[in-house]
Amino acid sequence: VYTLSWANFAESFSIAAPTIIDVLPYNGDATATNAERSPASNFAGSLTLSQAPTTTWMDGSVPSAAEASMGTWYYTSDNPSSINSNPDQNTSNWCVASNFGSGGCPNSFANVTALKFVSNYALEKDGQPRQGMKALLTLQASNNNPGNRYTNRFVFDTPSLPANQFLRSNGETVYVANYSLGDYLFSDNNHNQKFDPSIDKPAPDGVIVNLYKADGSLVASTTTGLQKPGRYLFNLLASGDYYVE
Repeated sequence: VYTLSWANFAESFSIAAPTIIDVLPYNGDATATNAERSPASNFAGSLTLSQAPTTTWMDGSVPSAAEASMGTWYYTSDNPSSINSNPDQNTSNWCVASNFGSGGCPNSFANVTALKFVSNYALEKDGQPRQGMKALLTLQASNNNPGNRYTNRFVFDTPSLPANQFLRSNGETVYVANYSLGDYLFSDNNHNQKFDPSIDKPAPDGVIVNLYKADGSLVASTTTGLQKPGRYLFNLLASGDYYVE
């Protein structure tokens, strides 16, 4: 889940109703137009939007039933590398969710590559209850690998800004958990199950070390000496039980 938030911190004026564009993380987004990411996303498998975002004021409240909604979310399935995140220059094919499956619109939330939010409300002065908004984006990552990363950022624009000016959020990066396994191989010459520098000797460089899952399937192989004499190391491992030979 990503939380997008934007607010007005000016004490003397409100900000006209903003527009937000968020291109979802994709491989190659280091050069995303007007929303480049660093570190860039790098992942296997897929990353898909699960549902419509939830949008509220910063305190979690929403307009009353008698008021207009927070705003309207639009979606596109255009190639993400072709999407310009600057709302003033964007020419993507945007659709509301009720039009999914027709006229070049995404077939479902899973096909969405970017989102646009057009607010119905100005942002009030700093300290007022409606000075800012937040949106929760629920994404589903599938078939990724340990160590994969997803970086997201969005662009904010409003008529209150000068022409051709827009604001970009900070990038937020999520990493898939990964683990490392390593140790030190040596000849235990005095058989006391610990390394004694004056007696024992590290394994020579080039000794093959195999890593297996608990079920006996081979995960990877390496050799001693690639890190330091006698050392071996396996990186980017998923959680689980392993043994080495």
